[in-house]
Amino acid sequence: MSPQQYKENVLRELRLSADEPSITSTMFQFEKFAGQLVNLISDDNLPTPYSIAIHGEWGSGKTSLIGQMFTLLKKNCDEKNIKIIWFNAWEYEQMN
Repeated sequence: MSPQQYKENVLRELRLSADEPSITSTMFQFEKFAGQLVNLISDDNLPTPYSIAIHGEWGSGKTSLIGQMFTLLKKNCDEKNIKIIWFNAWEYEQMN
C-alpha cells in the first residue's frame, strides 16, 4: 500500500470531532453540570454576591458548558424577568 493510500484509509476511518463550541453536544455530559450550576445560580435563597469560575485547558469544553448554561438560564430567568448577557471576551482581546 502506498503512503497516499494509507493516508486516505486512515482519514476515511477517523471520526474527528469539530473543535467548535456546541450547546447541544452530549459528549461530556455537560447538560448535567449545566443544570446543576443553573439550579445554584437561580436559587432565590443563595446569598449574593458570589462568583463562579469555569477553568479548563483550551478545547476542554468551557464555552460549550457555558452555552448550555446560558440557554437554561434564559428559560429560567425569562419567567423571573431577569436579563442574561453573553459576553465573549475573546472578541475584544486585541483591543487597546
